[in-house]
Amino acid sequence: MNSKSKKPVLYIIIEVKAREIEGRTLLGLEAARRGFRVIIGDYVHILSGIRKGILPKGIYFDKCISQDKSSKLEEVYEKGFSIISQDEEGGLLDDTYDKFLSFRSSEYNMSMTSAIMCWGNYDYKYWVKRYSDRFNDIYMTGSPRVDFWKNVFSDYHSKEISDIINKYGNYILISSNFTLSNGYMTTDELIKQGKENGSINSLHDEENTVKKINDTRKMFLEFVKLIDYLSENRKDINFVIRPHPSERISIWTDEIKQKSNVHVVFKGSITPWIRAAKALIHNGCTTGVEAYAIGVPPIAYVPFESVVNRKVPNALSTVTHNKYDVLKIIDSIYNNNYSFKSELKEELINNRYYNLLNNCAINNICNILHKYKSEDQPNINISYLKKVKNNFKEKLKKKRNVDNKRNRKFPYLYKNELNDIKNRFPDYKYINIRHLYKSLHVIEE
Repeated sequence: MNSKSKKPVLYIIIEVKAREIEGRTLLGLEAARRGFRVIIGDYVHILSGIRKGILPKGIYFDKCISQDKSSKLEEVYEKGFSIISQDEEGGLLDDTYDKFLSFRSSEYNMSMTSAIMCWGNYDYKYWVKRYSDRFNDIYMTGSPRVDFWKNVFSDYHSKEISDIINKYGNYILISSNFTLSNGYMTTDELIKQGKENGSINSLHDEENTVKKINDTRKMFLEFVKLIDYLSENRKDINFVIRPHPSERISIWTDEIKQKSNVHVVFKGSITPWIRAAKALIHNGCTTGVEAYAIGVPPIAYVPFESVVNRKVPNALSTVTHNKYDVLKIIDSIYNNNYSFKSELKEELINNRYYNLLNNCAINNICNILHKYKSEDQPNINISYLKKVKNNFKEKLKKKRNVDNKRNRKFPYLYKNELNDIKNRFPDYKYINIRHLYKSLHVIEE
């Protein structure tokens, strides 16, 4: 890292590893190809290095500027970093973006932010309307995660898809989105978190949150019944349940009856699991959008009306209200007698996800990054990093396999995982990746 050449530094934050590692690594590779020194990893270790003065000034590419992040953003901003954000939660699944934007941003946090990258025309319009004075610093780029939904990336997961199909055959994927009831936080903790991040501002908001938690639990139990019914009536089909990264897997394994054709699996990115599936069953989940974009039939199971029935992913799916109709659709799919796309659905998805039809998001974002770059200064304190790295090894062995929210969202990031992504793209064969310390890695040409 004591390179004599001055390079602008780009920090790329990963919050949920399984969800973001591919898209954000691809962004890092492209940025490195364009002359950046990229440091990628989770915010805990990046922020720690910034606080200690061992990581130099650069662009801090964060996952959101929500109200509860003011103190963290202040630390980065006051050290001269350029803060750029694209909200990884998206906020694209409902009819309105106002509520989402009200707690995922603030005037104060926006004043410290150099630029905002939007997923598509839908969120872009809301950002520009709320922060009209910052019009020139709000960009419609698309998301690197969505790049992997495009047809040009269809071969990227070919090995994983082959391995999955060899093990599970022509299976049905069931995507779980029940973190409110199956996660690591109690109702009281969720309410406290909501008050801190600005999503709960009144008694009405609090009551609505409790209702969402109760409805999520009820929806989860309805899915358990659905899976029991489907697996019993189609014993020739495997049903693979994919828990959300913030869910406890044990909740699923405790509820699902032991059946040879039902499998609870959380492994790697969800994209190859969608591409390998015959169909996807969900309720209000982003995976419904991804499945539609990829060309895998999404089925939205809506056994009762509730605020947890997110409108956009369900609108892109075939909505069913009972287990019998779900089985009929599955039969049609396996009989190759099923269609699910329409002009209205195409208009809906392309309004929210800009880069499905246009240039890859990584290109759009990298075209903008150079406007906000600063030179690498000072050099990284190598001797300090070596000391931190050695002390961390023993602690890591004890913590890595603990079942908690942090390890489910961001288990240790290995260099070979980043190299595996890099090696699938010939354009990046001259890019080097090396371990820096803890879960941080350097990507540069």
